[in-house]
Amino acid sequence: MAHGNKHSEKHNYLRGEKQVMTSNRYGVSFKTKIFGIAASLLIMLMIIATFSYNRLGLVRDEVHDLSERLIPILGLINEVDALALEQEVHFERILKLYEIQPLNIEHIAEEQSQFEKRSEKVDEALKSAIRLAQNQHRPPQEQDLNTTLIPVLTNIKKEHTDLHDHARQIITLLKNSEKDAAHLLEDNWEKEQGHFDQEVETIRQQLQNLNANAAQETRTHQRHVLQLSAIITAIASIIGIRYTTLLTRGITRPVQELMGAMRSVEQGNLDVDIKAVSADEIGSIATAFSTMVDQLKLKEKIKNTFGKYVDPRVVDTFMEQTDKLETGGEKQVMTVSFTDINGLNTILDRLEPEEQIDLINQYLDLMSKPIYDRKGVIDKYINTMVMAFWGPPFTDEKEHAELACLAALDQLEKQEEIGHLLGKFAKEDIDSSHFGILVGLSAGPLVVGNMGSEQSMSYTVLGDTVNTASRLKGASKQYGTRSLITEETKELIDETIEVREIDLIRVVGKETPVRVYELLGSKGDVASDRLELKNVFEQGLSAYRDMQWDQARQHFETCQKLQANDGPSEEYLNRVNTLQQDPPDDGWDGVWSLTQK
Repeated sequence: MAHGNKHSEKHNYLRGEKQVMTSNRYGVSFKTKIFGIAASLLIMLMIIATFSYNRLGLVRDEVHDLSERLIPILGLINEVDALALEQEVHFERILKLYEIQPLNIEHIAEEQSQFEKRSEKVDEALKSAIRLAQNQHRPPQEQDLNTTLIPVLTNIKKEHTDLHDHARQIITLLKNSEKDAAHLLEDNWEKEQGHFDQEVETIRQQLQNLNANAAQETRTHQRHVLQLSAIITAIASIIGIRYTTLLTRGITRPVQELMGAMRSVEQGNLDVDIKAVSADEIGSIATAFSTMVDQLKLKEKIKNTFGKYVDPRVVDTFMEQTDKLETGGEKQVMTVSFTDINGLNTILDRLEPEEQIDLINQYLDLMSKPIYDRKGVIDKYINTMVMAFWGPPFTDEKEHAELACLAALDQLEKQEEIGHLLGKFAKEDIDSSHFGILVGLSAGPLVVGNMGSEQSMSYTVLGDTVNTASRLKGASKQYGTRSLITEETKELIDETIEVREIDLIRVVGKETPVRVYELLGSKGDVASDRLELKNVFEQGLSAYRDMQWDQARQHFETCQKLQANDGPSEEYLNRVNTLQQDPPDDGWDGVWSLTQK
């Protein structure tokens, strides 16, 4: 503790010394520098914005006048031209229909109706054009449109009215069979129609020219605005760049150095030297970053040292919760496994001490990998036995049992690989079946946390569930099977793992019976003969519990035929022979008491 205080005092002293050394170099804070740059840029932007707003207001008025008046008026004149042409076509059809005998009164009436509708639309379009021409908002010196356009539009409207009235007079004369008088008026009407068309075409050309000139004028004004804005912006930018360069030179250099150091740390290099070169906020950040790097170095050293003795995830938990490194624990529902190998001592006794350690380490590597791969935490190694657990916070509370069982199945698949390993050390061919892996699994409530004294602690699990898993590991040898799990474990994996019920037992140290099962494999991956063995065995187990000894013997013998050397069925055949000769009491419940720990 004294050493730690000295280190802290020394660190604080050095940090203060850095600040004293650099405070005389820069007297302006980072906040003031940023504010100065921002204020300068803001003033220049306001000048540019004010000028642009005033100039663009004129352009906006011109664009509005062009889009809201001139272009719509041109569109209306085009509409008048088209409607007048249609009206002329309908009138000519009426004239021709009156020359055909007998008269088609219905057809004449239809054409006259269309003639009148076109006439009404022409009048409406001209009225709309006149209204638009009157709604001019440009300055008085530019109001030359009203003096030329409105009188022309008014005159065109009057000519169209006269033209329409003459056409109606001709139709009336034809209806009254006064063809000679009608033909005289037709010549005049054609001249009036030609003059009307010429007037419309003239005003349309004028409007097109006016639109083109207005558009050109608008583009010219826009170009002037952009040019002036660009000039002002360039001047402001030159001034701003010169000014901000002086201010930012003292900011960017330490920031770049700090970023380079951060990239080095990000890549895993903690051997960086951070120096505070200013007394502003950047200097404070550099000092804080230097302190953080020192702490990372310390944590990395601790993690590298203790990661070889404790699961790295446990180490990470400690590093994140340094204020909670105290004895005590919390209750969790978890799964515990004990894994060991039977018969390994026959090989170890023939080896030198160094070879014994090498063999055990390689064996433990094989047994540990499935645990790590399935998110388990190795609690401890006891000779060749591996104790591991699954549960929060390292695994989800709904998957710990399934992961533990999958890890156990993975361990059992290492049997042949272990045979090759033993053969390498024994320098002879080894029958791996003589060296059976034994696994005991139990899920239930546990106390997990730091256990021990103030001087020495261990992150482990305690509880009856641990004791049960240890007993089942030993019991699997007695039943001639390689794995045993509790009923609580089986209920948690029922949908994913295939199991075979083995027995209802009373383990040493417990009065409550425990129903135990053997792991067969993931559902869908178990061979059909193993499933048949399971079904026949469970039938034999049911007959055995009903004390139907002959039926039980028959089922268990069938199991022996399905799989030679099936340990559980052989165990039950021995029991049936014993119990048939010395039957149990009537109150027998089928529970078998284990005599081994």
